Amino acid sequence: DGSFQDISMFELYAGASDASANEAVRALSYIINKALNKAQFDAQDKGEELLKLQDALKKGEKGWHLYETDENGDFTGYLIRDLNFGRFYKDYDNEIKRINKILIKEFGLTTLAEDNRVSPDGEDGRRTAEIDGEVITAKEFFEKEKNKWLNTHAERKFKSSYYEYYSKLPQRVKDNLARIRTEI
Repeated sequence: DGSFQDISMFELYAGASDASANEAVRALSYIINKALNKAQFDAQDKGEELLKLQDALKKGEKGWHLYETDENGDFTGYLIRDLNFGRFYKDYDNEIKRINKILIKEFGLTTLAEDNRVSPDGEDGRRTAEIDGEVITAKEFFEKEKNKWLNTHAERKFKSSYYEYYSKLPQRVKDNLARIRTEI
């Protein structure tokens, strides 16, 4: 009947928890509401910024001129920035395929898909091969090559040493960290 359309899913199923008798529930409600309000204000600020950019377009320019294109002139869906993300992701996919082809050939990972973006883990990740005179595991090779490419082609938040250390974590730990970040 549409009577719940003006409240959030959190309120619908958890109720107005800011009036709860439990102090922990009220504290959690405060934290969640504060985060939701901040996200809403941030989204509004970005929307206003985009509207101002659209208003500043010159005669003959259209709103789609704010979006980047790839090498074929097709729109990528990303706003124009210093890094052309549409081209970047195409190039990145090609680099991942190159790395995976080497893993298949040199490390014998015959079940690995060429477009796989996750470093080999477990038994496959421990397989070794000699690459450029260095004995290296499949996992180390994947991460080393990926990070070498990203260090020269991507805008990264942290120093390369951060990504080097992060790459040595087992995949299950990375998955758990990603899950925790999502929950936060």
